[in-house]
Amino acid sequence: MQKNVLLFLLLNAVAIAKNVPPLTVTADEMTYNDKTKISTAVGNAIATFHNAEEGTQILTADSMTAHHNADDINGVDTLQATSTQHNHVLFQSPTLTVTATTCRYDGKAQNIICTGCVKVTDLKKKDTVTGDKAEINIQTKVYGVESFGEHISEAILHTGSAAPKT
Repeated sequence: MQKNVLLFLLLNAVAIAKNVPPLTVTADEMTYNDKTKISTAVGNAIATFHNAEEGTQILTADSMTAHHNADDINGVDTLQATSTQHNHVLFQSPTLTVTATTCRYDGKAQNIICTGCVKVTDLKKKDTVTGDKAEINIQTKVYGVESFGEHISEAILHTGSAAPKT
């Protein structure tokens, strides 16, 4: 009897894990317009992207506006995250952290474009790159940073045998 109960619990856990939506959002206030397929999250907004291949990715901001996929409410075409001047937008993945004033997630292109006092940290290599704008490809984990006007981009890279061990 115990084996049957354990097997039942394990099968239910697997079924539940497979039914995790690709995106969950929490906030102090949320609205959703079914006609426009646009949702807003205001106050302590947290978007969690559940991806078995890439790991869990979390976007935190003061407010977010999502344009949902017409075919799948859990699918997001774009998600714009914005912070106030006292806070930053924070993007966290198993391999990168990014802070910025705004970040725009593009679900179709699988990239995030962040602007305003951008800092990208590669968690595995311990590299840090700063600038005015960063574009991160979520699938390839390739990112680039650029600056405008008299601003400069800065990179602190750990290469070769001097790279910190994790």
